[in-house]
Amino acid sequence: SYEQTLIGFDVSKADFTEIKKQIEDAVLFFEANEKQLDAVFSKDTLQARIDFGFYTTFVDQKIVVQHDSFPHQLLAQLGRYKIDLDLSQFWYGGNQDLASI
Repeated sequence: SYEQTLIGFDVSKADFTEIKKQIEDAVLFFEANEKQLDAVFSKDTLQARIDFGFYTTFVDQKIVVQHDSFPHQLLAQLGRYKIDLDLSQFWYGGNQDLASI
């Protein structure tokens, strides 16, 4: 018997320059996999989190605010399955394609 079991899901193939696409893909993932997720999360002992990784848009001195939002549909699904929401913001390293930010 194991004390902990780890399982991972890729809910999006979008990269760190596409936070909005990551969020859209996550909503679609939860909608498309509802029955399977119900089975996985039927155990009340699970601890889960979803992490959205993205590059900061503060690479230009003229940008003073970054605003990203999460739709209620995604937040409802996260609450339903007791999944914590993490945001991992990374500084732009220079080798990435700035045109897509």
